[in-house]
Amino acid sequence: VAVVVAETFEQARAAAQLVKVDCSRETGAYDLDKARAGAVKPKDEPADTGAGDFHAAFAAAPVTLDATYTTPDHSHAMMEPHASIAAWEGERLTLWTSNQMIDWSRGDVATTLGIAKDNVRLVSPYIGGGFGGKLFVRADAILAALGARQVGRPVKLMLPRPAIANNTTHRPATIQRIRIGAEADGTITAFGHETWSGDLPGGGPETAAAQSRLLYAGANRMTATRLAVLDLPEGNAMRAPGEAPGMMALEIAMDEMAEKLSLDPIEFRIRNDTQVDPEHPERAFSQRQLTACLRDGAKRFGWSGRKATPASVRDGRWLVGIGMAAAFRNNLNMRSAARVALEPGGRISVET
Repeated sequence: VAVVVAETFEQARAAAQLVKVDCSRETGAYDLDKARAGAVKPKDEPADTGAGDFHAAFAAAPVTLDATYTTPDHSHAMMEPHASIAAWEGERLTLWTSNQMIDWSRGDVATTLGIAKDNVRLVSPYIGGGFGGKLFVRADAILAALGARQVGRPVKLMLPRPAIANNTTHRPATIQRIRIGAEADGTITAFGHETWSGDLPGGGPETAAAQSRLLYAGANRMTATRLAVLDLPEGNAMRAPGEAPGMMALEIAMDEMAEKLSLDPIEFRIRNDTQVDPEHPERAFSQRQLTACLRDGAKRFGWSGRKATPASVRDGRWLVGIGMAAAFRNNLNMRSAARVALEPGGRISVET
């Protein structure tokens, strides 16, 4: 709503408490489960993918799993808060802030303030905790710049904890339904992963089903992504967007299916490893060593010596067990560059 600039923190806080804000109450949407029925296909994402006939294969499979998993909204809660210092020299702005993407953010600041990008210098020697929450310019940087321009002096601004949760990005909640059909020997014949998440109008989904398209074999498969509109802070990158909640649900489902099949969880995954893209079998992986990784990990961590029956080992009141999970990060391929300069005196500078 506003920012108060003062000589000291105590003065600014006291003055800010004198600002009265009138709010009008309106009905909002905050519950993903309640908004689920109205969720739609996201515009900029491959919402539905698949191969073969999932529904027929799942109906015919002798062993099936149909389970729903949920994850809550997550706040970054990094120890280092969003904080900025802004100083103007004429039309040129220097902004010391905690930011992961310097060039992107220079452009964003310039656009927001209506000045040339060449007039923005963004300095971020120490990011602290970022994890995606500091990919973009937030309110602290813009308000510090506006305040500094107004008073003609450098201004320092730090978001308090409640404002970090409410005014920066977070990982949206998800609802995920996973269905797996398999033969008695553990060969997956049908695989389905549906996911729902929410965001502000114009936002994007939590891509929780993306990894399921590539990790395990299965000739008949489907994934579906749906997006609801919720009146919550912006949903965006947080420690691997989509992968974290998606891999969690997928790997729990694989463990539960292995138990239904009376198969070792590692052996079940190995039997369904693939050297080709399951949705596009004509596309082979250039290198994929999941099976070797699983076997090596099992050997190093004494997997064969564990008690395999779930909930069979206790340490006092605690249940104790050994588990495993696979994971991968599917990322973008893009051009990168570096600049190397040999300076007088033999010093080499490398910029990336």
